[in-house]
Amino acid sequence: MSEEDVRKIVLKAFDDAEFRTELIADLKTTTEGYDLTELERENLQDLNEEFFDESLTLEERISRSAGLQ
Repeated sequence: MSEEDVRKIVLKAFDDAEFRTELIADLKTTTEGYDLTELERENLQDLNEEFFDESLTLEERISRSAGLQ
């Protein structure tokens, strides 16, 4: 179940800028209630604003090249 929770957290962080900011600032509090292993928490701790910015920019470029925008 925890892999699914990681996916939910990351997708929510992409869609919700406020959640993303909270996740980066205070991972422990933001992820309370999710079923995560210690390793998953450590991996999520590595996420930062730069990761999300680069990923969103890539998604926009892919969408434009596919004619979706």
